[in-house]
Amino acid sequence: MEPLLNLVETRDLKFAVWHWKGGDQAKKILFVHATGFHARVWDQVAKLLPNFDCWAIDMRGHGLSSKPQPPYIWSDFGQDIISIAQNLNLQFDLGIGHSMGGHSLCSAASIEPIFKSLLLIDPIIVQKEIYGTIDLKDPHPVLKRRNDWKSPQEMFDALQKKKPFHTWNKEVLMDYCFHGLLARADEESSNEPDKSMLLACPPAVEGSIYNNSLSNEANPYSYIGKIDIPVRILHAPPDPERKIEAMVPYNLGVDFPQGEDVMCSELTHFIAMEAPELVADHARAMLYSLLNHGF
Repeated sequence: MEPLLNLVETRDLKFAVWHWKGGDQAKKILFVHATGFHARVWDQVAKLLPNFDCWAIDMRGHGLSSKPQPPYIWSDFGQDIISIAQNLNLQFDLGIGHSMGGHSLCSAASIEPIFKSLLLIDPIIVQKEIYGTIDLKDPHPVLKRRNDWKSPQEMFDALQKKKPFHTWNKEVLMDYCFHGLLARADEESSNEPDKSMLLACPPAVEGSIYNNSLSNEANPYSYIGKIDIPVRILHAPPDPERKIEAMVPYNLGVDFPQGEDVMCSELTHFIAMEAPELVADHARAMLYSLLNHGF
């Protein structure tokens, strides 16, 4: 079930959009990844949903998509999703988004009715009163992230025993490493032959996204109450080392007309990376519910 790659040019950028093809009448799912990730972290979830038509985007700054210079503004992500869907003439029965991806799906859904339901996985939608009160403009620690690698295998070996990757499904971690590195340009690799690959999301891009995550511009509360479709939110318990995620209210579902909250008490913020089968189960349950149990 290797996905097909579509290159979509819109909003003056080029986007990589991956497609696990289902039947002509199959329900459509769109996956949106978190900051610093890429579309192919969803491979293991998509493989568990062979009867559905699955799509995933490399968001701007990530994967094989264009990487404009910072700053990265959160509202752009929702507009990107809308433009890509319209370019491909697609509407989706379910949108699944992790972290920044969950926020981005809400932004898109509030503007255009391209989704029938949403599954948000620990979305970065923090408490309302926090937006605009915390300045994250200082250099983000992610700028110190190692950017040079010899190979995906070297990256996998280095990460698999480190937090937070040590709890990940090993196949997901390999997908993250294999598709999360890009070859250097020939002239660059010749200078450092032992470090011939770079992160597909440059640390400067990731840092800019984090630094803008609590800005007034990223505040979604003016529109999430208008998203009148089924919305299920999977939460993880707070991790004191991940302060922004800990600011997400665990009753966030009450802010959506048809929202519900589910606590995944044994998992971390990386729910989809640790338990792809759980995400697939929730996806099926939501889609079957849309069909009024007609499956």
